[in-house]
Amino acid sequence: HSQTLLPKEIRIANEDGKDEIHLIMEYSRGDQWETLTAPRDNRLIVHCDYSNSRLTVLEDFHESVKNYKPDLLVLSGLHLLEREEPLYRTERLKAVVNNIIYLSSLHIPIHLELASIADLNFLAEVGKTILPYVDSLGLNEQELGFLYLSLSGGKDRVDEIKKVKMNFKSPSIRTSADAIN
Repeated sequence: HSQTLLPKEIRIANEDGKDEIHLIMEYSRGDQWETLTAPRDNRLIVHCDYSNSRLTVLEDFHESVKNYKPDLLVLSGLHLLEREEPLYRTERLKAVVNNIIYLSSLHIPIHLELASIADLNFLAEVGKTILPYVDSLGLNEQELGFLYLSLSGGKDRVDEIKKVKMNFKSPSIRTSADAIN
C-alpha cells in the first residue's frame, strides 16, 4: 500500500483504501520501441482509478481542504468524468462548483487544469459550469481550440473540428486571441 511511503500528513482518500493504478509513459520524438519510432513527443496514460474517475472522494477531499486551508488549490481530473452518464456528470460538476464557491469564500485561489475532452457537449458543460468560478486555467493549444469551439465558437462543428486540429497545433497569437474573445 502506497500510504506507507507517504508522510503521515498525506492521506489517500478513496473508498476502499486500496491503491489505484496510473501508468504514464512519456516519450520524445525519435524514441524507438522495437521497430516503431515516435514521430513526435507524446505520452500514453493508462489508469484503473474508480475513485478519481467518478469523483467519489470529492466531498471528503474538500472537507480536508477546509481544515488544511491551503494557499492555492489546483483542480484537475474533470476529463475523467467524460465516460460517465450525462446526468451523473452534471451532478458531480454541480458538487465541484458548490465546493469551489465555499473555498472561494475562504479566499483560497482555485486553478483548474484541463485535459483533453473529446465530447464537445461535456466540454461546454465544464466551460459554462466551472470556468466562471476559477481564478486561473491551464490548458494546451488544442484544448483551448476545442473549448472555444464547444462554447459556440463555430456553427458547423465537423468543419470547425478540422480547423481546430489544423490551426491549434501551433497557433499564432491571433488564433489564440480569437479563441479567448
